[in-house]
Amino acid sequence: MRIKKLFIFLKSLLKSFFQKDDIAPLYVEMQKEVTNEIEKLFVQANNDIEKRRQFYKLFLETEFYFLGEIENAQEKATNRMIVTGENAIILFPVFPIAGRDMNAFFTSFEKLQKSVEGRSYKKYVQCKFKDFFNDQYRYPFIMNPGHLMVKIFEPQEIISILDQSIFLEESKAKVASTPFLRQLV
Repeated sequence: MRIKKLFIFLKSLLKSFFQKDDIAPLYVEMQKEVTNEIEKLFVQANNDIEKRRQFYKLFLETEFYFLGEIENAQEKATNRMIVTGENAIILFPVFPIAGRDMNAFFTSFEKLQKSVEGRSYKKYVQCKFKDFFNDQYRYPFIMNPGHLMVKIFEPQEIISILDQSIFLEESKAKVASTPFLRQLV
């Protein structure tokens, strides 16, 4: 009986911590930035687990805009590369964001343009994560840096989306309890 009461208490505590009202101003502002379906689901996913699952499913099929460039595989080899085929790799510049090295990607070309405005690095590649990402990659990716719709994707999270283990029954509790939106410090 005590365990059940503890569970109910923890559940209510988590629920109150992630209430929409806590981020209401941010939520309203993010809705103003929505330009496509992936962004719409992203905003809804913070408070709706089913929308979060829909977001992850759409994530698999969406072509994002990545800061980076395609190079000949014989020319370059660094820890920030991903092999895309026999003769090509994608090189991702690593940016220090919130005290961590990250790679940037964007949900729309407009958000990419706004973020690189006035900066020296403006090369980008448009592709899907599932077309290049592998489990050897070690840097997290940050979605839409410089905008309100920001999410950090750790390599393990991307792997679980791509191999679809995030959709398995045993992953439901983890998906439900993981904060979807994170404020950068």
